[in-house]
Amino acid sequence: SPNSIVILENCNSWGAEHGWGGFVGVNQAYLKALNVGVLAHVKQVSLGPCGQPAGWGNPRNDMKLCREMCVARFMQVGSDVAAAMR
Repeated sequence: SPNSIVILENCNSWGAEHGWGGFVGVNQAYLKALNVGVLAHVKQVSLGPCGQPAGWGNPRNDMKLCREMCVARFMQVGSDVAAAMR
């Protein structure tokens, strides 16, 4: 329903790919949904060493520890928006 919270896993709202964090296809779909008005961005959540060099907090530069999510609000979808998403 409109104004509901949507959480997309493996998503980076800046379009970055970070190992097991933001995936290119998910990022692109998220940005398209924002551009056509299906979603309204709320915030980016990144856990682990996403995009950080080896060192403090990421001694092995293990990007498998990265988890990223995009948090958005679902907006009212009309037929014109649904057609644009195809």
